[in-house]
Amino acid sequence: MDLGQPPSYMIINAIQGGLIAKPGEYTFSVVLRRSNEYYCSGSIISKKNVVTAASCVIKFDKSNFQYLPMQVIIGTSNYKKQHDLSSFVADVEKFYIPMHFFHKDESVKRIGDIAVLKLHQELDLRSSNRALSKLFLSEMRSYVGEPAYLTGFGWDRVGRRFDVTTHRIIREGESSGKLKAAKTKVLEIQECEAVSNDEINSFKLMCARIKQRSESVPEGACTGDIGGPLVHNGDTLIGILVSYAGQCNEKTKPQLYTKVAAYNDFIQKAAMDMSSPDIYSAKLPI
Repeated sequence: MDLGQPPSYMIINAIQGGLIAKPGEYTFSVVLRRSNEYYCSGSIISKKNVVTAASCVIKFDKSNFQYLPMQVIIGTSNYKKQHDLSSFVADVEKFYIPMHFFHKDESVKRIGDIAVLKLHQELDLRSSNRALSKLFLSEMRSYVGEPAYLTGFGWDRVGRRFDVTTHRIIREGESSGKLKAAKTKVLEIQECEAVSNDEINSFKLMCARIKQRSESVPEGACTGDIGGPLVHNGDTLIGILVSYAGQCNEKTKPQLYTKVAAYNDFIQKAAMDMSSPDIYSAKLPI
């Protein structure tokens, strides 16, 4: 590849290993937008609330945060599709994040990577409205060995280029805008620890891997899938894809997810707009 030229792209079916969702499937799935950039995934949990990763909302150092408007694209299986009558844009009015997300112990894999978004308008979640649905929060139990699936709007074109300034290979990509879903299997936390040099909090995090269909083509969650839901039994939210995921390759390294059951109390307090010393919250401009 010539230096200075656009990267050569490898076409992948990202979430690599997944299938492109049909209209009307996974109607709890949403994509986040800020400054006209579509950058993270999420899921509906109530008429006024969406759950995503905290790192999709704010940086680890909240003092440098810019309070810019944020929107959620709802009811779509392709956010780049024009004239999609089933989709609409909802403004984010306020967000909530666990305070321990901002801890500075770099020896510990970051926990608390979960955020609740309060929407400015209510969603129509009546059973008669098949364009939208919500996920239920999981109970505190082990899901190890059980199947689940991940949904997201991440990259489906991935390439690499050489950066002449840093002399490093940089991974680049883009998304077609289509929603994808991939089958996963929940693993013992030790399987993630085996490929990580960091301590992993098994109470706050869980481990899963997208099923590999080919020996030659690695499969995995990609950039833009972060914040996406790990779903069990079709309607139960058990995990949130974390910020240090999205490497597009889970053949040798499974992904970590925020364990939703460990944050049920936080989620419920946020949904009720309750103030707490354990919760950081802020309003956003509409």
